[in-house]
Amino acid sequence: MKKKPASQQLTCEICGAGAAHEVKRTKVFGKGPQMLVIENIPFICCDNCQQTYTTAATMRALDEIRQNRHRLTVARQVAWAKIA
Repeated sequence: MKKKPASQQLTCEICGAGAAHEVKRTKVFGKGPQMLVIENIPFICCDNCQQTYTTAATMRALDEIRQNRHRLTVARQVAWAKIA
């Protein structure tokens, strides 16, 4: 298994420490037929204050995708399970 390269240390916008780094995550918005899955969303995570946040540019990109989902998304099959 390949090891991920160490991510660049960033300055946290919350606490100011140089202990933040970028991670990419997948988020699910909505539910049922309106569900939208967005992959590779960049988040900033701080090892000092434990906060996770996104930049304004990322929020604008998420809003754009959500508002124009039929033009900017591709339908895929997804395995679905539910607990009770």
